[in-house]
Amino acid sequence: MKDRDDVIELVEDFCKTAWPESPNENERVKKLWEAKASTLKKFWSVSHELTVNHGLLLYNSRIVIPESLQADILSKIHEGHQGIVKYRAMAKTSVWWPGL
Repeated sequence: MKDRDDVIELVEDFCKTAWPESPNENERVKKLWEAKASTLKKFWSVSHELTVNHGLLLYNSRIVIPESLQADILSKIHEGHQGIVKYRAMAKTSVWWPGL
């Protein structure tokens, strides 16, 4: 299942080409920056640790999860584990998103 969102697609494009010096470099980035600045800033701050491998956006070796799937992923990880601290620690070993 691939659930795409504009932020993930833009970040993947940057990883494949190059990160712009500023969000004002092109119209696509500028528009998305205006709508999702706080999320994009978090990706920008870790840009040197992001890669695309076999169509997956990775933060180091962890899969970056689109915002629309984050609650579902946490729920699935939580099913087999007790307590918020334990399941968040478990999530941090395999997946990533800003604020996890």
